Amino acid sequence: MPPLYGRFLPLSINSPLETIDHRSNAFHPDVLSGYASGIHLLSQEQLKGNITIRPERIICTSDPLTPEMRNTIKQAFGKEPVNFYAGSESLTMAVQCKRHENLHLFTDWHIFEAVDEALRPVAAGTPGNLLLTNLYNYTQPLIRYQMHDEVVINERPCGCGSPFPTIRNLAGRQEEFLWFDTADGKRDYLHPIVLVELFVAGLKKFQVIQTQRNEMLMKVIVEGDQTAVLAAIRHRMHEIFCGKKLDTTVKLNLEVVQEIPNDPKTGKYKLIIPLKN
Repeated sequence: MPPLYGRFLPLSINSPLETIDHRSNAFHPDVLSGYASGIHLLSQEQLKGNITIRPERIICTSDPLTPEMRNTIKQAFGKEPVNFYAGSESLTMAVQCKRHENLHLFTDWHIFEAVDEALRPVAAGTPGNLLLTNLYNYTQPLIRYQMHDEVVINERPCGCGSPFPTIRNLAGRQEEFLWFDTADGKRDYLHPIVLVELFVAGLKKFQVIQTQRNEMLMKVIVEGDQTAVLAAIRHRMHEIFCGKKLDTTVKLNLEVVQEIPNDPKTGKYKLIIPLKN
């Protein structure tokens, strides 16, 4: 947006937590917008007294806003967060109504379809994978783009009276933070989006498992020159660790595998398996 409309401060979710706290305090935003998990993290910092900001509007996007997260954010900032369903494919796909029960799909700008693994439509009320077609991007439209988000499109209209159809839940976007010790004895995290967006040429698929408090295992499926691909993975992960000042404390182990099976309980692929205390 042009500077005429206000001042903007973009913060990387992969910055050290102290840096995020310091820059947030110095900027003192009127509007706070970002990943639901990131804003929830800021609300925890606010309750600890590490930041003292008073945003007038809070917009959560990109990952699920749970009732517990909503309550913590409201407690910390005294404002009700607005829950948007958004992504790089379309910045505004749905918004949660005041009843907090459903996300209303913006069907005036998009066509949404819920399909099974064979891309066949599923009935309303049945979980399916979301296909997105946008109706506003004439330069590079997306037509039946597979979002890899599991949704349930409701059959009945929402009780709030809105005419827009609703989805009940978003699975498929729920990953967990990885927390590690920093060199100065503090704790900091890797946000799941950093791993979701990880790209290394020759890396076909991977899974991250936190095996110790300051140790993680990456199971990787690679193609091409294995030695070169593993070196590239280590280099990229070192850059990520450096961004959070975790490069001297976190040990990375790589294991080349032929297959990464789905979770036997859920039947879904788990990208991140954090350490359970």
